[in-house]
Amino acid sequence: MYCSNCGESLEKEDLFCSGCGKRVEQQEVNQSKIEIASAVTMEDGQEEKKHLNENVEKAKKAAKNYWGFLLENIKSPFERGINQKPNDFLFGYFNIFFLSLFFGLGTYFEMKSITGGFSLLGNNIHFFKTFFSVFLYGIITLLVAVAVLFGIQKLLFKVSISFNHILGRFGTLITIPTVLSVLFFIAALPGLLKIIGIIISLILISLQIAIIITFLSYRKQSNVKFDPIYGLLIAYVIMGIFVALTSDVFTKNFFSGLFNIF
Repeated sequence: MYCSNCGESLEKEDLFCSGCGKRVEQQEVNQSKIEIASAVTMEDGQEEKKHLNENVEKAKKAAKNYWGFLLENIKSPFERGINQKPNDFLFGYFNIFFLSLFFGLGTYFEMKSITGGFSLLGNNIHFFKTFFSVFLYGIITLLVAVAVLFGIQKLLFKVSISFNHILGRFGTLITIPTVLSVLFFIAALPGLLKIIGIIISLILISLQIAIIITFLSYRKQSNVKFDPIYGLLIAYVIMGIFVALTSDVFTKNFFSGLFNIF
């Protein structure tokens, strides 16, 4: 500790500065406050660093668990989907995100390949608009599908379930189309259009299978005497209305990116 008046070195027991004679009680108090404030600041910094490290570890663990989740689903998608685990809804969000991501990327490169022979089109495709319109619309559509399945099961069939439970089951069952979307993206890079068409068909078919299995898997939990086939038809009608109401906005954004229209 040093005297604030003359800079003379002070001991803890000093009451007066030996250099200038100034009392040091107030200096000690101020010094103590500074030391306490510094200690608190260091502690806060350590806490923030600790939380950051914990979040990084959680992210690493989630990524590792997601990889295991994918492998398990590929081996037995139906059994894994029906016998879901409590945290599967998190992986459901992951699958929805990655399915939409790779499908959006694949669509962009597919359009580049299709229009590549036309100089006025191939060089003017706007990446962000073309990709982002497909990516965002894919996420919204899949979440709306989950919401529709949840609403019908909850309101029409009186099944006691949560939104996350439906999301976990549906998200688990769309593992195959998620993997196929990666293959779609890989095939779109070199422009393998014939293979792309087959993969897209498989993605759409497997998505429909996931919707149907998810819906029918809750039939034993319902006490309502209403045929689930009609409930499934209602779900598709609602989804059809949603697509009809939103397709114009999607088409406008997609083609504005395709032809680079601002």
